[in-house]
Amino acid sequence: MVSTNMLVAGDIQGGIPITCLLYEGNITRAQGETRTGLDSVVVTRAAPIQVVDMVEIMDDAAFTYAATEGLPVVKKLASTGSVRIGKVIAIDRAKNIPATNETVTTILTMVNNGYLRRATVIIYGIQSYEVQTVKVLQNKGNCAAGAEAKIAYNLSEGTFVCSSDINTGKGAIALHRVTGSSSDAVSGTVLMGFTGEPIQVQA
Repeated sequence: MVSTNMLVAGDIQGGIPITCLLYEGNITRAQGETRTGLDSVVVTRAAPIQVVDMVEIMDDAAFTYAATEGLPVVKKLASTGSVRIGKVIAIDRAKNIPATNETVTTILTMVNNGYLRRATVIIYGIQSYEVQTVKVLQNKGNCAAGAEAKIAYNLSEGTFVCSSDINTGKGAIALHRVTGSSSDAVSGTVLMGFTGEPIQVQA
């Protein structure tokens, strides 16, 4: 906080850092050469993300809690309108790289093989995180990663629910995908972010 005469009262880093996976487009492994002429392996990413880049939560059927080992996935900010955004403050290497020279285009392959880099990200507005169960009601769409407006806490179910019939949910944001079904309700585990706003509660 800074007073009118420019005296600084404190320096607070806003937001809670969280480890995320980075989606950076197609991943290509190729042979390269060092400055000394030795062979080397080169990995390039079609849409590389750098420290301080702005990002947004990404949704895909592959981004389940189990598949991502509980880590949300973010991509470089491209959406417009009302978007839950964050900033990358550190980047670490991926667990693995492709074993042969190839271009990997399938998101599921990237996730299952550990090809996505990890990063420390601050997602603005989220005050706390907790692992929760979300129930996607029968024939009511999916619980998308980043979903907020479609989520409510249901007292009779004793859990968070997600439904295309819900349009005013707020305060609770699913950070993983739970894919719904037309034949039955589907429950799944997600990391949930809480913004501090009142959460919609159903009877």
